[in-house]
Amino acid sequence: MTFKSKQVTVKDDDEAEVLGDLTLNGVTKEVTLDVDLKKAGMHPMLNKPTVGFEAETEIKRSDFGLGLYAPAVGDEVEVKISVEASQQ
Repeated sequence: MTFKSKQVTVKDDDEAEVLGDLTLNGVTKEVTLDVDLKKAGMHPMLNKPTVGFEAETEIKRSDFGLGLYAPAVGDEVEVKISVEASQQ
């Protein structure tokens, strides 16, 4: 699974939408991630500027060639991403 961002729209101080291409199972589709900034500051052990955020979106398995047994097995899947990034 890969995600390549194309556009970031800041909604307020701690929320944004990130538009990009999600590739899963060899299929690429455009999706929007809803991103929430959780915290930004100095990392207590690394002593480097660090941010933490969570992003989520909902996709259909069948859009990515993974629709086996749909609709008996739910086709809609929630994707959640948690990231902590520190400056190098």
